[in-house]
Amino acid sequence: MTLRRFFIVTFVLLVSFVYWTSISEAQPGEPKVKWKMASNSPEGITLAKFINRDVCDGLERATDGEVAFVWYHGGIMGDNRDWLAKMQIDQLQGCILDGSGVESTVPNMGVMQLPFQFNDFDEVAYIKEKM
Repeated sequence: MTLRRFFIVTFVLLVSFVYWTSISEAQPGEPKVKWKMASNSPEGITLAKFINRDVCDGLERATDGEVAFVWYHGGIMGDNRDWLAKMQIDQLQGCILDGSGVESTVPNMGVMQLPFQFNDFDEVAYIKEKM
């Protein structure tokens, strides 16, 4: 599965979950659900462009404009720890974590960052599949 397909599938599943669990009363023409998301990627780089152009626009079209995304790029909402804390109090609904952020939430993922831990990519694929 390519990285692009992984992001799209993940966002579709998350949007579906939020759509069915937290639909609020909205004014006509306004989205019923608004997700606030954070990332460290600066606004002009490829990842931010991909998120804004492909992921957000595609999901907004797929949900007929009932779900909207507000992205805070460039780390303006803090760092990984800040985002996780804001997600717990519902100030943010999602974020793109880097390796240390993922490891702080799922400590077992730290094995993927150990140098010389694997002999080849087949071993890496096996571990990813099991995790």
